[in-house]
Amino acid sequence: MKGPKPTTRKPKPWWRKNRVLLPLLFILTLPLSLFALAILLRAGGGKYDGIDPVPHTARPDATHQTRDTPVLVGPNIQATRPVRVEQTLPHTCGFRSMQAAYRAYSLDPEAYNIRYRLGTDFTAFPTAPGSEGTLHPDLLRVLAQDGFETTVLDLDQTGAAQQLADHLERDQLALTVVYRSTYHWMVLATDGPDQLWVIDSLAAQGSSHGIQDFVDDEALSIILIKRRHASAQTPSRTAQHLLGTSEMARTYERQRAREAE
Repeated sequence: MKGPKPTTRKPKPWWRKNRVLLPLLFILTLPLSLFALAILLRAGGGKYDGIDPVPHTARPDATHQTRDTPVLVGPNIQATRPVRVEQTLPHTCGFRSMQAAYRAYSLDPEAYNIRYRLGTDFTAFPTAPGSEGTLHPDLLRVLAQDGFETTVLDLDQTGAAQQLADHLERDQLALTVVYRSTYHWMVLATDGPDQLWVIDSLAAQGSSHGIQDFVDDEALSIILIKRRHASAQTPSRTAQHLLGTSEMARTYERQRAREAE
């Protein structure tokens, strides 16, 4: 006679074996998750994501422009050589460079309230005092809203220097990020064949550089700008933010690679 079959107990699911560990892991990782979300919202979406009708840095009599303002420009508008706007605060290089570029295209940067819309005086992260300044996502968004066509130059591709030279020789401008003890925005203009003119908000005088040498040894990021044709579609805010976030990451990677050389 056969006896009763031995009963086999099913192993407990892994989540039941770790009923104490799982809540502990959740509690420990929650602050990190919230901080990562804050980074995505700030850097990915820009520090300031909209248009305020009365920006706190605007002149009371300023005519405020919005992205819905008709862009009455042509495809071949050329820039004059930019005039340096002096930087007096450590975090305003992007704003001062944008001021110089707007004026070179005969635009009044004060009327466009670019300082507020760039988020210049806002911190990049809530927990990082001293992180004020201009980020790529905000800069690309504002330029698109104000009627500029932008091209982020791929500095890792052969031909980047020639693409920059061709753009500048058509009397158009570029914005660049270099490293001067910190990340620093400047304006680029033509200075003759194979030469560019650097307008630095911290330097009293502009300076001439060979384009190839500048691209290879100085530039961490370059954005070609020109006035957009009135019939061209304005890039979406989301697209500009994503493009800017990607280029900002590449900028940091290039600097780390140079430091490792």
